[in-house]
Amino acid sequence: MIEDNTILPPETIVPSFTRYSGSPGKRIGELPECTQDIMIDFTKSYYSHFTGVDELAPIPIKSPNMSEVLALFTILSPAYERLLTELGLEVRPFQLRWYGEGRLARLIIKMGNWRHVRLWFVTGAYVSALLVIPSMVLLVKTLVETIQRKTGDQEGGEQQKQSIILQPVLPGVNMPVGDLGYYFITLLICSLVHEAGHAIAAVSEDVRVLGFGMNINFVLPVAYVNFPTDKLLSIRRCQRLRIFAAGIWHNIVFALFAYGLLFSTPLLVSPLFKSQEGVSVYAVKADSSLSNGPTPLEVYDVITGINNCPVRDKSDWRACIIKAIVNPAIGYCLDTKDVHLKKEEGSSCCSETDQRNSLCFSSPDKLTSCLPVRSLLEKNPPVCGAGNCSRHESTCFTPLLEFNSSRLIQVKREERKDFLFVGNPAEIYYDTDVTDYIPKTPLVNPFQLLPMRTEIIAHYAASFSGALAVLNVVPCFLLDGQHMTKVLVDILCSCYNNYIRTIIPLR
Repeated sequence: MIEDNTILPPETIVPSFTRYSGSPGKRIGELPECTQDIMIDFTKSYYSHFTGVDELAPIPIKSPNMSEVLALFTILSPAYERLLTELGLEVRPFQLRWYGEGRLARLIIKMGNWRHVRLWFVTGAYVSALLVIPSMVLLVKTLVETIQRKTGDQEGGEQQKQSIILQPVLPGVNMPVGDLGYYFITLLICSLVHEAGHAIAAVSEDVRVLGFGMNINFVLPVAYVNFPTDKLLSIRRCQRLRIFAAGIWHNIVFALFAYGLLFSTPLLVSPLFKSQEGVSVYAVKADSSLSNGPTPLEVYDVITGINNCPVRDKSDWRACIIKAIVNPAIGYCLDTKDVHLKKEEGSSCCSETDQRNSLCFSSPDKLTSCLPVRSLLEKNPPVCGAGNCSRHESTCFTPLLEFNSSRLIQVKREERKDFLFVGNPAEIYYDTDVTDYIPKTPLVNPFQLLPMRTEIIAHYAASFSGALAVLNVVPCFLLDGQHMTKVLVDILCSCYNNYIRTIIPLR
C-alpha cells in the first residue's frame, strides 16, 4: 500500500499477467494484445485524472552534474594519491617526476647492487671513452658532406647523400606523419634507458639519486636524473667516469639489442606468420574502387603477383606497381582462330551487355575483338609487349583503354580469384596498405600488424639510441661528453704529473 501521494507513471503499474495451462509450470503465453491495450488505456486515464495531464512527458535522461563529478573525484583521488606515493611519482602537466622513494627507488637500488654491475659499467666506460674521437670525426664528416650537398652540383649531391650516416629526422619531411607515435614512444624509451644507466651506475658507486623525471617539450620527451653535486665531486675520477659514461653505454647496448630484434623478427614470429611469400593486405580505403566489384580487394588478402611480376615482399610490391606504371600496356598472345576480329576503331567494339565483363583488344593489324577478361586470363596466355608472339598462329592483342595512364592489372591472390583492375596502377598502391607478414591461421588475424609494428619500433629505437650515443659522447656543452672529457683529461694529467714527480727526484 502506498501511503504518500506519489503518482506512478502508467508503465510502472501495468501488471504483467501471464496465462498458464492446467498443468502446473507450463507457460502458454501472455495476455492478448487487446487486453494489454485496455489496461494501458485504463492506467493512462487514471494518471490524467489525478494529475490533470493528458499525455505523460518522456522522462529525460539526467546527465551527471558538477557536484556528482566532484564527488566521484573525491572518492577516487585518495586511492590515486596512495598509488603515486607508493610508486614515488609526482605528476604535473607535461611532467612526470620520481623523487627517490617507493617501488621505483627500490628497483634501481636492487639493480645497482647487482653482483656484476661493476664489470658492466667498467666495460661501458672503456667503450664510451674510445668513441669520443670517432664520434667527433663522424659529425664533422657529416657536416662537410651536408654543406657540399647543399652547395655542390645535383649529381654530386645525390652521390654524397647516399654516404650520409647521420641526418635530422623531421615528421612530415623525411619521416611519415603516421609514424609520429612510434617516434614519440621510441624517443621516450631511449631517453629513459639513457638516464636509467646514469641512475644505476650512481647507486653502484654509492651516490644517492635525488630524483628522476621526464618532461615533454612540444612532442619531444626529455628525461633527466639528479645527483648531489658535492657527493659526485668527492668520489674518485674513475667512479665519476663510470657514472658519466653509463648513459652512453646503455644507449649503445640498447641500439644493438634493437638491431638484433629488427633482423630476428621474421624468425621470432615464424611459428605464427610466414614471410617472403607475398604481402598481406591490412587496410583498403572505404571509398576506393578497389573495394567494388564481384571479387574486390579485401583485408587479409595475400597478394603473390601483379601481372607477370612476382611479389615476395613490400619492396617487390612497390617495384611491380612502378613497373606497371612506367612500362607500356602488356598484351597477350592469342590464337587468331579463337578470336572474332572486327575492323572497328576505338574501344567501343564491345556491346553494352558485354562491357561489364569484357574489354576491347586490338591486334597489330588494327583489328579489334571484344574478349571476356577473366576467362581470357584464367587460360594463362603468354604475355607479349611491343614485339610479336613466338608462335605463328598467335597474335599479340593489347587492351584498348580510355586513357594512356590506364592499365589492365591482374593482381594474383593466394586461395582466391585474381583481382582485375582497369585504371591507373598508382591507385592500387595508394589505396591499400600491405605488410610482409602473412598469418598462418585465421586465429592470429587480429594480430596481423604486430610483427610490422615491432619492426618499426625496433628500427626507430636502433636509430635514435645509436644517435643519442654518438651525440652524447661528443665533448660539447651540456652533454655527457663534456664531463667525460674533463675526467679523462684529469686522469691523463694526473698520470703525467705522477710521472714528472718520479723523474724529478732522480736528477
